[in-house]
Amino acid sequence: MTVRLRPWWLATFIAAACILAATALFVYRQRSDQSTSELVRRLPAGTRFYARVDLAALRNGGMLDLVAGSAAEQEPDYRHFVEQTGFDYTRDLDEVVAGFGGSTTYYIVRGRFEWARLRRWVQTQGGECINSFCVVNGSRPERKISFFPIARRVMGMAVGAYQRSAYDLLEGRGAPVVEPLPEKSLWLMTSGAALAGERGLPEGTRAFAGALRGANRITLGLEPRGGRLSLEMEARYGSTDEAERLRAELHALTAKLLQFIQREGHIPNPDDLSGMLTAGEFSTSGTTVNGRWPVPRGLLGSILAGVN
Repeated sequence: MTVRLRPWWLATFIAAACILAATALFVYRQRSDQSTSELVRRLPAGTRFYARVDLAALRNGGMLDLVAGSAAEQEPDYRHFVEQTGFDYTRDLDEVVAGFGGSTTYYIVRGRFEWARLRRWVQTQGGECINSFCVVNGSRPERKISFFPIARRVMGMAVGAYQRSAYDLLEGRGAPVVEPLPEKSLWLMTSGAALAGERGLPEGTRAFAGALRGANRITLGLEPRGGRLSLEMEARYGSTDEAERLRAELHALTAKLLQFIQREGHIPNPDDLSGMLTAGEFSTSGTTVNGRWPVPRGLLGSILAGVN
């Protein structure tokens, strides 16, 4: 017996396939268990600095107390934003992955978002949202903020001159990233050349950054140690000779800085940058140079308050 293919069968099959595909895409986009590596790989090619902050870990460890009650929480604009959107980073953010070093800064944020209230806030600020992709003006004309939901609890966001920069965070547009990623609550990863060429570094740190210019990969991480914070560095080189040269240069720079401070009739202050930089310790392990600087909580708090 011959079975004739009826047109409505084909139409029904196509419709069912489309529904299944749309459902699968919806379920996938609602996934919030994407790993940090998956988030980092979304950052676009050309990213010079990668950073990650595990706010959930910092919150559980009490380190977010450094910014609690800071200027940001007292700012009328910030209070208005929280009231309008119901979003408070001290409570609702769990993780931030960032990429910067060019004209645009990219963020991938994991947390709890009330998307409807965020869209309404954008509209009250003169922005617009089309198919969940939102654009709003920043604090300056050259700053355009764009964002969209990667998943129910993951936001992709960009700040730059182009109003749709967040499109660069769509899956498949990112560049390969060297694995494994640092296992710290707060870290920054870059190359020696990118760090040495950064002009916005604090005074006193530029000589150290210049010494690192030959490193293939540098990671800087902030970790609590013995009730204090420690800035820990890992710089990878192509040979043990290069690693030893850097260790010796960093040690010499630290001694030179100490001599300069003493020659000016001062002593390093353990609560500011001078005390931190002169207390650096350095060692090598094969082709890797390790560094450690104690970070006074008061210093970190003042830096964060200044940023806010």
